[in-house]
Amino acid sequence: MRIFITGKPGTGKTTLIKKLTSWLMEKESRITGFHTEEMRKHGKRTGFRITTLPEKEKFLLSSTTPPGIQFGRYYVKIGGIEQGIQVIRREADLYIIDEIGPMEMKHPDFMIAVNKILKSDKNLLAILHMRMKHIVSEPDKLYQLTVMNRDELYKKTKKGLEELLLSSAESGKSKG
Repeated sequence: MRIFITGKPGTGKTTLIKKLTSWLMEKESRITGFHTEEMRKHGKRTGFRITTLPEKEKFLLSSTTPPGIQFGRYYVKIGGIEQGIQVIRREADLYIIDEIGPMEMKHPDFMIAVNKILKSDKNLLAILHMRMKHIVSEPDKLYQLTVMNRDELYKKTKKGLEELLLSSAESGKSKG
């Protein structure tokens, strides 16, 4: 199963991933990956942080203060991206990556790790930056999230994940 989600900032991409991740963790699914959250101070965005899954450890991805690799008004912290790379290199039944975008690409090994998953038959739920849609070789698996369709897309994605969990449970029974 592969699902790729893209959309404009503020449409709820990370919120969708967090809701699905919480549900998957309740089901005791074997997941790994990360989601990325904005950091805000006095209503202004000051950076981003990566939260690893399933541990929920937080690492700085970028901030408006040096040091780091300058990217627009942010300074990308390579150590945060390395944490994301480490978790997507683990074995799991489902990989969750939020997001595949230009900021994460500041680390040379990020796309190597992502491409390894893309070239495999591993299950993946990924958020793509609008500029990264070209990496999807299965256009029917790419969904544009909007404020109008986010509830519908949540239900559709959750249904696909339920089917994945069911088939994983059935294949586990046939092995045992």
